[in-house]
Amino acid sequence: MINRNQPLSDQIHRELLNWIQSDKSEGNARGLPSEAELAEMFSTSRATIREALSRLENERLVIRRQGSGTFISPAFPKLSKTINKLIDPLLMIGGNGKNATIGSLQYSLDQVRENSAHRLKIKPGDQAVHLHILYMQDDAPAAEMQAVIPVFKFYKDQASLPHFTNLIRFVSEVSGWNATHCITALRAVGATEQQASLLQVPAGQPLLVLEELFLTDLGNPAFDSTLYLLSNKVELDLLRNAEENFNQIAIW
Repeated sequence: MINRNQPLSDQIHRELLNWIQSDKSEGNARGLPSEAELAEMFSTSRATIREALSRLENERLVIRRQGSGTFISPAFPKLSKTINKLIDPLLMIGGNGKNATIGSLQYSLDQVRENSAHRLKIKPGDQAVHLHILYMQDDAPAAEMQAVIPVFKFYKDQASLPHFTNLIRFVSEVSGWNATHCITALRAVGATEQQASLLQVPAGQPLLVLEELFLTDLGNPAFDSTLYLLSNKVELDLLRNAEENFNQIAIW
């Protein structure tokens, strides 16, 4: 569905990503419809279609051949597990055949501190859900997550919080936001004594940290999280684009 409040080329770019990810293109020899056909499908101009296709080409997701059409890059099956899709930490921790589970889960309403309030664009002292999860890999601690999630007024008025099923769904239920992408900062820290006790490692052991601000399609903050990972248990593959004017990091 096209939203006239958003740039059409951005929306069509997203729709085409969804389209090729859902394998609708397989019957067309892994190719996309022509610019004219896409313009008719989306009720827009060929110039707008061309802009969206150029972006896909710059991202190395499609190959455009003069006189032949637009075809999906052979690399797309590898890339599609990170493009336009948020990965639950359980899937990350459960990679390479490992068994990932939630070891402990705690969440409650509490006041937001100033640094989180600034990132989430809410007032310090506002109520939010504070979430803490210990992730296990093959029955041993592998990661710890801390998250802050803005909430509906309904929950601020002391209504019972919904049951936790998975991270993205829980965020949607308590906040009303649908997170579609995130800004990630990756760094290393030494485990504090509290983290060391929780993760069953020596104090000071290096941990990988993913500090992530999850956003909606419109760029509104949905929630803020920090994930501490044991690097000897969780492997991260980084995919980076070599072009200076289009440099992205995708993590899985």
